[in-house]
Amino acid sequence: MTIEDVMTRKVITVRPEALIHEAARLMATHGVSGLPVIDDGGLVVGIISDGDLILRQRPRKEKPWWRSFFVNGERLAREYRKAAGLTVGEVMTRPAVVISPVFGIETAAAILDTRRIRRLPVVRDGRLVGIVSRGDLIKALAASEPPMRARAPASPVAEMKTRGRASGTSPVKSRPVQARSSFRSLRRRRSRGRPGS
Repeated sequence: MTIEDVMTRKVITVRPEALIHEAARLMATHGVSGLPVIDDGGLVVGIISDGDLILRQRPRKEKPWWRSFFVNGERLAREYRKAAGLTVGEVMTRPAVVISPVFGIETAAAILDTRRIRRLPVVRDGRLVGIVSRGDLIKALAASEPPMRARAPASPVAEMKTRGRASGTSPVKSRPVQARSSFRSLRRRRSRGRPGS
């Protein structure tokens, strides 16, 4: 089953210049936890999630003034934009992790799990054609038929008896006798080679 089979085709999107309050309203109205951010050409430039918006609600920790000398300046600016930005473009996660509709749902599941994200914009030639979420994968799993149970492996003794009957010999009876006789001959050889026996 491919991503195209399970993806949601009608995607609620937002522009980078939109205010974050507008993105929050869209999420609340449509019951989604994230929105792909697209530019004027329809290309996915990022994604804004409820996590990006919740970050703004957390109280900011006061950091000592001298710590700024040891922090990566670009990372510090990015964190500030996410915490204080007013537009979607300032707080969105970029670049967005995207996927092609031709991949199997196993690939989407692996990406969602390893990246610890909840949705993947689906793009064809850079343009948004859908979105696949963890919920879409669960629906696909629920709709699929359960796999047939594999035949439980028989015990080795039962399997040997079955094979013996099919070939006309009884491997179960002959093997223990051979093992006993070879064990006796080994014991005899060892006792001959010991000093004082």
